[in-house]
Amino acid sequence: MTRRLALRPASCALALAILAPAFGSRLPGETLLLDRGLPPANPASAAASQLVKLRVGWSAEEGVFVTDHFTIGGLGEIWVIDRVRTWGFPSVPSAQRETLGDLFERITLYGGLESETPPATPEAAAAECACHGPVPIANAELRRGSSVAENRQVSLTPVTDADGSPYREEGRILGLWQVDFQNLRWSVPGGLNVQFGVFGLGRAASGRKNRPTWFSHGSTTNGKHQFRLFGTAGNPVVPVNGSLTKDESIGINVQVWGHLTANVAIRPAGKSWQAVLLGSPTFDVTQVDQRTLRFGPKGAAPTESIVRDFNGDGHADLVLRLSAAESGVQPAQSTACLNGRRMDGVAFEGCDSLSKPPDLPAGLRRQLP
Repeated sequence: MTRRLALRPASCALALAILAPAFGSRLPGETLLLDRGLPPANPASAAASQLVKLRVGWSAEEGVFVTDHFTIGGLGEIWVIDRVRTWGFPSVPSAQRETLGDLFERITLYGGLESETPPATPEAAAAECACHGPVPIANAELRRGSSVAENRQVSLTPVTDADGSPYREEGRILGLWQVDFQNLRWSVPGGLNVQFGVFGLGRAASGRKNRPTWFSHGSTTNGKHQFRLFGTAGNPVVPVNGSLTKDESIGINVQVWGHLTANVAIRPAGKSWQAVLLGSPTFDVTQVDQRTLRFGPKGAAPTESIVRDFNGDGHADLVLRLSAAESGVQPAQSTACLNGRRMDGVAFEGCDSLSKPPDLPAGLRRQLP
């Protein structure tokens, strides 16, 4: 069977993923880290009208989906992705559309680190370990007769125009859906290409020759893109006719919210807790908005703070004293977390184990005066 990438104008029909544990602290505020959202449906400017809008999917073979990539932060940083938003629609013609549950059994977000060089031939792809491919990050089952996801981690919302009418592009109605994958706790390194893709498992039905295909909405975006194909087991798939698309300016529309991971050392200090927010080449504690700092499940604000290089590494650290009663952190707890925002509004969170105090440098064992 000849493989085919369905890359059509929307107006015509339009190996690393770590799930960071939740430690029971209040989640830091989400920050919009990447905004590659939908382009204007009916652009007013000449420049916007030149944007290419596509549907991106793989209809020639079941169990195969298309990935794109994004990059957040800089090298040496660790980011936690809290939410990913994409847009897509089923391959079923408008007159035949039913609820999403009638068309799909499951919607899944896949993700991982993108390899620098994809396999060039089907033979090379067959020999590559699937462990290097994207893995499921979040998924939701769908019931027949419903467009509501069974898993609250996934939210499906029909896209409409401002007046509530069906969403249109260049005058044509699209059965477009906004898909939010939430509370992900997906940890990724900064400065590297993170690949992602959404796969809809089509539901078999009598009278329907093929299972429906899920198409992601794509358009002209910033940066360079290279679509890749994967099976649901993470195995790469190479089309026999070479590159999927020659236009590297076309990418899948996506928005990403998340927060930065910070290093923190937390220890009891009498009736208080001492938290040391550690500075590094990639984390400047002098750029922390101390008014936003909150500690523990009750969100205690610091009662005292000092900026000083406590561990002697040449980088300033922020040492905080926090009320044990106001924080809600108990001595028997295994872990506690501190969160806040930088001056530029980027949220961060740092957690530390309380069960086994490590052999800290003398500076980190100091108490606030």
